[in-house]
Amino acid sequence: MPPGMLLDPLGDDAWRLCDDDLDSDDANRLVAYVERMSDAHIEAVWLRFGESTTTHSSPDDVVRHATALRELEAPSTSAKPAPIPHLPPVNSDGPSSEDEGSDVRSTPRNGPGNARSHLARP
Repeated sequence: MPPGMLLDPLGDDAWRLCDDDLDSDDANRLVAYVERMSDAHIEAVWLRFGESTTTHSSPDDVVRHATALRELEAPSTSAKPAPIPHLPPVNSDGPSSEDEGSDVRSTPRNGPGNARSHLARP
């Protein structure tokens, strides 16, 4: 059996597949429930790796499948991450976001409501 995977028997034809590399109190330790449905049919109900239910020929086949899925799940450190594209900055000469779609009306300095507006008129 590959290191890190442990088939814990729950009965004669049922197992709990655990990731032995994780602490016993870590919920991610439980990988799948495995049950023998017939002599040639083992069913695994996955709790990790994004799988739902798969069928296999033996409990060891389930362990090999889990090991392969765990390797796919591990982040690769062999390459730099792809850069995230960004939008160009907003042009300062264009309209501001305050001007667009605003219902607020500005009153001219010497318009109605200004205390000095009556002085500015001839």
